[in-house]
Amino acid sequence: MEPLRKLALADHLLLILLLAWIAVFALHVRGALWVGLHESPAIVVPAASAEAYPVIGGFRLELARPDTDLRVGDRVIEVGRGDARGLGYLAFLEAAAGRAGPDHRVRLLIERDGQRREVQLQLKQPTLPWARIPVLLATAFALTLILLRSPDPATGRLAFGAAMTLLIFQTPFPGPTELQMRVHQLVFHLSGGFALGLVAFWASRFPPELAVKDRVPAWLPWCVGLGWYVPRSLYVLGGPAFFSLPVVTAVFDALYISFLIGLWIRSYRRVDAIGQRRFKWLVAAMMLAAPPLIGMGIASVAPGLERFVSILVEVFAVTMLIVPVALLIAIVRFNLLDIDRLLSTTATWGSLLIVLVAAIVAVVPPASAAVAESFELDGSIAGTLVSVALASVLVPIGLRFRPALDRLMRREQVALEEAMGALMRELSAAETPGDVATLLGERLEALVRPTACAVHADAGGHFPAVWQRNTEGTRFEGEGELVARLRPRSEPLRLQGHGFRPGPDPVEGRDGAVLAAAGMTLALPVRRGSGLAGFVLLGRKRSGDVYTSTDEALLAAVAARAGDALLRFEDAQIIEQAGEREVALRAETQAAKEESEAKTRFLASASHDLRQPLNALGLLADSLAEKARDPELQALARNAQQTARGMSEMFDAILDVSRLDAGATVAQPEDLQLGSLLVRIVTDLQPEAEARGLGLRVVPSSVVARSDPVLLRRIVQNLIANALRYTERGSVLVGVRRGPGEAVRIEVWDTGVGIPEDRRSGIFREYERLAGGREGLGLGLAIVRRFADLLGHGLSLDSTPGRGSVFRVTLQSTDRTAAPEAQTAKPTVLVLSADEANRSTLCELLEGWGCRVIRASSSEEARSAIDATDAAVDACFADAASPLEQLFPTLPPFAVLVPAGVESSPLDDAATSGGPLRLTSPVSAPRLRAALRHLLDTARL
Repeated sequence: MEPLRKLALADHLLLILLLAWIAVFALHVRGALWVGLHESPAIVVPAASAEAYPVIGGFRLELARPDTDLRVGDRVIEVGRGDARGLGYLAFLEAAAGRAGPDHRVRLLIERDGQRREVQLQLKQPTLPWARIPVLLATAFALTLILLRSPDPATGRLAFGAAMTLLIFQTPFPGPTELQMRVHQLVFHLSGGFALGLVAFWASRFPPELAVKDRVPAWLPWCVGLGWYVPRSLYVLGGPAFFSLPVVTAVFDALYISFLIGLWIRSYRRVDAIGQRRFKWLVAAMMLAAPPLIGMGIASVAPGLERFVSILVEVFAVTMLIVPVALLIAIVRFNLLDIDRLLSTTATWGSLLIVLVAAIVAVVPPASAAVAESFELDGSIAGTLVSVALASVLVPIGLRFRPALDRLMRREQVALEEAMGALMRELSAAETPGDVATLLGERLEALVRPTACAVHADAGGHFPAVWQRNTEGTRFEGEGELVARLRPRSEPLRLQGHGFRPGPDPVEGRDGAVLAAAGMTLALPVRRGSGLAGFVLLGRKRSGDVYTSTDEALLAAVAARAGDALLRFEDAQIIEQAGEREVALRAETQAAKEESEAKTRFLASASHDLRQPLNALGLLADSLAEKARDPELQALARNAQQTARGMSEMFDAILDVSRLDAGATVAQPEDLQLGSLLVRIVTDLQPEAEARGLGLRVVPSSVVARSDPVLLRRIVQNLIANALRYTERGSVLVGVRRGPGEAVRIEVWDTGVGIPEDRRSGIFREYERLAGGREGLGLGLAIVRRFADLLGHGLSLDSTPGRGSVFRVTLQSTDRTAAPEAQTAKPTVLVLSADEANRSTLCELLEGWGCRVIRASSSEEARSAIDATDAAVDACFADAASPLEQLFPTLPPFAVLVPAGVESSPLDDAATSGGPLRLTSPVSAPRLRAALRHLLDTARL
């Protein structure tokens, strides 16, 4: 905020007036809030001599008629118990106030038509005794700001002195004692003429833009103001009967206001646009205060409407609150708002209020009486109904004529608004960015008529002028202060103060000097999206007027439309480039997709050929572990077994994902006995659990559910393998639990590391691994999720970090009772060997693992057994010399049983090149289990 100017001696002397008003105001507040501003509504014509009696000359309009039968012309003999002989106007008021009782009534002895009688005079107070308090405070505050903040100290001092004197004159403080009443009347009557004269003198010097040669002579406003003493003196001291009427004061007030209006009309025609703008603020305030004032005049002369005067007086006092605010703005901040628009609105509603008041005064009383009589209503209710009906008719009429009144009072502004609208339409139709800049410069220069105008556009780090008029071309740097101030803005930036402060952070440095030299007043940013595309610089208006808030709003709208036009050009270019990139990207995407699909199909179709070497490697590692006797060689063989097993698991996972991506995996659901399936899976993984030092067990179950046996087996295998991988000690438990309805859940519990809450949502994504895992690619659970989605099975997880996890696969039960063994998906294995002992051992192991075994010692016996069964052979273990090609039209996956010491045979020559597996008899259980797993996996491909 600007610092206060240093006060001169004249300012200190004027502040004495403020202290005097504070004292008067304190008495007014005391009377309004605690004692009551009670005064006699009756006024008297002073006695002609000390031995004569005063006569009732009239009644104060603002206090309404007293509630007695007191009449004009009554001679007052006694006031209270005191003799009224020789009382004048002021003495009568003082006596009435000092001799009134607690109920504010005073006894009067009057003489009428030669007869004396007693009457009670009720002292009156305003309808709202406190109504003037906020008005007086606001006025004093506004006047103090004018004195301290006025840009022209002489103008501020004159306005403060005149208005403060008038404020003292308009601050009543009648009291219950004759002394206070006397002081109140003296202050009122002595200060009135001087205050009005000083106000008229200030009005003749307002605004400060008025030239000395255009001012009226100083004596004229003083004569008009001091003329107030003439009727008031005759009114108080006694004179012709005409001056005894209260209407005289109202007539003088009307003449005085007419003089001020005429004086200001004369000055308005002789000042520049700035002075006229100051006048408009006062005109707007007067228009707001005029309706109750006019209503007071009408009610004071219309018969039967005197009761409305007191109400209108208080309304007028409240509306006068606007006057000091308008005066403050006119002197200190004349361009605070768009006064033209405010004046138009005020004229509309002010004239509507005047019509409404006049209609209420003229129409409401007779209409209310007619309505009350016709519908037998209370008079107040009828008056309210008529008033509401009248307002409901007049308000829409006022709104209907508002545009016409707007055009009449704001002709230039309305024309500017229409022209700005046309400019925005032209900007929307511009064909190039150059057209936008030319339109902005030429049309704004013609419409706003600035002293200088320039359009600057972004040229990559600096902003040169691309259009200019009445100014030299200047380039502003992107790092300069002007661009830095405009970059975050969308509203105009005021560069110079004119009727307002320029702002706490004006443009300074080189840019500020350039703008000041060019006389630029307003900077208008033009934004393209979120960036600054350029700006328009405007000098002062050639008319001398200022840029109003409405002007700035119109200019901001034009700049926004220009930015939209520039953005449209940029969007069109971006769309064209994006279209070209989209075509190229679509072609690249299609090529990449085809290449990816080809790779996926290759991996899926080549899985058999790719698995064989790994399985062979695993079998060779198992054979090496069985034959090795040297401890060091045994350790090496165990490492080779673990490596081969890990490679096989990872390769299986990659192939599963490839088959899923290629769409080669198709679900074939059937009824499964879950208990048998889980036993076989746990049996296969038991050696791995033992090698890790963990317990692995399955809870027996007879539940039958529907699912694909191969895919469900892979789901459970991966869940158990994952549990073993992340469990350091403890055990893994697998079982089946019945759920609600027909649902059943396969659950895998472990005592591992657990899964943190923030990692659970991503644990089923590809290549997601937890810390603490021993090996793997992070594909196991991703395959579980994709297989479960393919089968339509639910998948859920609960876990407690540090204690373990449980994974659940939810599927649909088909029967809650035990299903026959024939319904289980048992693999059928042919064992064809002439060696009885070796054949029996193999069959017992295979049957113990849940396989359906076909035993045969010769090809003929094998043929008979195969024909007798209704199941296809899934795998085969046969002696090297067995003619398998004669038994099967298409050979199933098989393993060659080679006696110990035999190096090769016709059937096992291909064992190392993708052919059948080679097993040395007798076969150990681990080797047989690995071979069976390989053969069954191969059969499913």
